[in-house]
Amino acid sequence: MSPRCQAAFGRSCTGKRLVSVLLKDVAGLVPGAADGKGRGNRFLSDLCDADVLIHIIDISGRTDEKGEEAIGYDPANDVKWLLNDKIHRWIYDNIMNKWDIIVKRPPKLLDMFTGYHANRPVIQATFTNAGIDTRELPTSLPLWTDPANVINNLVKEFIKLRFPMLPVLNKSDAMEAEKNIARFQELFPETPMMPVSALSECYLIQSLVKDNHIQYELGSAEFRILQDVDGQQGISERLEMISTTVWIYYGNVYNALNLAVSLKPPVYAYPVQDLNTLKFIDSSRYQDTGVLRDCVLLKPGTTVDEFYNVILHTLCLVSGKFVRAETIDRDGNKRQIRKVEIIKENNNVKKLMTTRKS
Repeated sequence: MSPRCQAAFGRSCTGKRLVSVLLKDVAGLVPGAADGKGRGNRFLSDLCDADVLIHIIDISGRTDEKGEEAIGYDPANDVKWLLNDKIHRWIYDNIMNKWDIIVKRPPKLLDMFTGYHANRPVIQATFTNAGIDTRELPTSLPLWTDPANVINNLVKEFIKLRFPMLPVLNKSDAMEAEKNIARFQELFPETPMMPVSALSECYLIQSLVKDNHIQYELGSAEFRILQDVDGQQGISERLEMISTTVWIYYGNVYNALNLAVSLKPPVYAYPVQDLNTLKFIDSSRYQDTGVLRDCVLLKPGTTVDEFYNVILHTLCLVSGKFVRAETIDRDGNKRQIRKVEIIKENNNVKKLMTTRKS
């Protein structure tokens, strides 16, 4: 990527642009939340703020589901009770508790999924994947002979789309980790996962890189020793162990975040003030003249009008009322785009004009 980019977030010196994502630590992860234990459904409601769930698991088996020290604990249990005991039961119970009402008004079944910050395309895809024609709900639903089983399958499909989960298997360099990782892959063959060693990364990034003892590119599986670490023995051996037993075969936290985002990839949009120069909005306020400075992450299906509201109210990059928008494709062709047009890769560089100068 050209140095002219001057990306608002991250670096572009190596050709890779880093964009920010919001990480939210959801507390109260204890078995029995659906029954009110821990923070109960308040914990479950917090999940609705997320697009993707990252479940950090002690793959060494030294920590149980309550967060207490253990020996020989099966970490696969953590995934099972999170999906089945917590999320699945939470959604399933919410539906079945209102089943009498749903039978009288079958279209209400679709509305039961909107409370989890799910849009209509996700809900429609859920029913389609479960083999249910939503157009026939008014006549077919009252005739279901086993509604509990139908809803059970429906909720499973909904969770796959609305709450994709990435297990991050921490302490993958522990002695017990190798067999547990193999068991994970056997039990959840279709589930993406990322073994990591957070302690190793903290040691490298927070200590050795900071003190300029090694050169390490974020997300890389390699490093270069710049100078010896005085007064410490075995540093080279430890670095070699981290590289050969963790990163070469598994991954790191940076890779885990990238993988998590890829489970529900956003749409990337670039607001500019000039489609010819691609200068970013409000560039007159800055000394640099970089291009495509701002990269805005949007949910798939976002319209131009919704994008305008994001840069108006959330990012405060523009002011005034929407007038019109223009875009440029990869071939350099410019055209006007409507407010209801969905943002995709072929129209994600946009100039938005408002009633006030931005």
